[in-house]
Amino acid sequence: MESKEVEAPLADKTAIKYRRIKSCHSSLVRSIAISYLKTTAVALTTVAAVLFAQLLEAVGVVDRLIELQPNDDEWPLLKGQILSFSGDSESARKIFEDILAKDPLRVEAYHGLMMANSESGEPFNELLKRIEGVMEKCEKEKKSSLLRDFKLLFAQVRVMEEKYGEAIKLYDELLMEEPRDYRPYLCQGMIYTLLKKKDEAEQKFDQFRKLVPKDHPYRKYILDNMFANKFFSENS
Repeated sequence: MESKEVEAPLADKTAIKYRRIKSCHSSLVRSIAISYLKTTAVALTTVAAVLFAQLLEAVGVVDRLIELQPNDDEWPLLKGQILSFSGDSESARKIFEDILAKDPLRVEAYHGLMMANSESGEPFNELLKRIEGVMEKCEKEKKSSLLRDFKLLFAQVRVMEEKYGEAIKLYDELLMEEPRDYRPYLCQGMIYTLLKKKDEAEQKFDQFRKLVPKDHPYRKYILDNMFANKFFSENS
């Protein structure tokens, strides 16, 4: 992938243009500036409306799939994720809780609750307690693979809380348990990228690239996003 010059966000461009216009004192230029800002606001509102309409349409499609395939538990999960992304955290949370009522160890539903909390700005304390309880249950029932998934989720919550040191330590513990698991390396690489520690990030990404299966369905997507994260971090 070729590097492209990073463009300033639309809001920044708007502010820069407005400052340039504001430096001119003629009433005509001021009126143009106001007109420009109004037009930009309308454009942004229009884009938001289109995206929201598309999300609503997606929910409708998933509802239809739920009707056609009521026994497929992936569709409610997808609906919850879409609702969370659209900002309807309460509806999303209800769906994830319904899933957990049927399957108390469904890690994807807990991940959905984490995202709903993040979207609504709610603290993660109660969710972390629940995850710890599920981890204890998995340990007692010797469900090691599921336990590992919940440990990864717990570490991810720490990342969401911006407790990066704790998250890195948790990922280190996971790597001591299973050094061939590529996921902690990816997560640590992302954290070091956020912390602008390029050498450490690249080291973790190298390990990830060596370990992630070549036939992994999301391999290209992940690698592309690794490059994007690195590129934008270096140019921020």
